[in-house]
Amino acid sequence: MNIQLSPEEKQELEVRHRQEKNHRKADRIKSVLLRDEGWSLSKIAQALRLHNDTVARYILDYLEGDSFDFNYKGSSEQLSKEHSEQLIKHLEEILYTKVVEIVFT
Repeated sequence: MNIQLSPEEKQELEVRHRQEKNHRKADRIKSVLLRDEGWSLSKIAQALRLHNDTVARYILDYLEGDSFDFNYKGSSEQLSKEHSEQLIKHLEEILYTKVVEIVFT
C-alpha cells in the first residue's frame, strides 16, 4: 500500500493539514503524508498513537476516494419511537453511575 504523491498533491495536503481543526482528520492527512515519505505503517501508528489497522484504513480510504471524511454509518435503530421516548424519560429521571446498577435493576 504505497503512495506516490505529486509535488502539487503533497503541497495541497500540507496546506490542508495546517488548516484542519479536527485532529482526527489531521491524523488522516499526516498518515498519507508520512506514508508518501516512506514511513512504515507501524512507525506511523506509533508516532500518531494509533493502531496499525487504523493507519492502513486511513491510507486505503485516501487511495480509494481521495477523501479524509468519516464514513461511519452506524446501525439502524432497534427501538420503536415509543420505546425510545420511554427510555429517554427514564434516563432523565434516574441517573445511573455504574453499569452494575443497570444490569441488576
